[in-house]
Amino acid sequence: DEYLFEPGMTVEKPFYIKNNGTWAVYYKLYFSQVSGSLGDVLDVTILDEDDNILLTGKLSELTQETIPAMESTLDSGQRQDLTICFYFPKDSGNTMQGEGLTFELSAVGVQTKNNPGKEFE
Repeated sequence: DEYLFEPGMTVEKPFYIKNNGTWAVYYKLYFSQVSGSLGDVLDVTILDEDDNILLTGKLSELTQETIPAMESTLDSGQRQDLTICFYFPKDSGNTMQGEGLTFELSAVGVQTKNNPGKEFE
């Protein structure tokens, strides 16, 4: 979706991930294809259904290479409801006026079977 962010504004969006595989998986949530200077400004937080923080930081810093696997796993057929929050810091003022941002929110999973080190290769 498209938003015109103002300093101090928060946007929350629900989403979910689901394991359609045949075995439990370790998984990562991360941002890819990040383009635009707002990626260095927006604070992002991903919460689980109990409002526990799974991931937080500047959008541009939350990449596949920098994010570890989530602590929990997803069992076969399991769905996890999540919320993503984008916050435009108040102290950013109008310096970012007219700037943009595009990105992809991505998820990757690897089977837990025979993978005690949570290797994502």
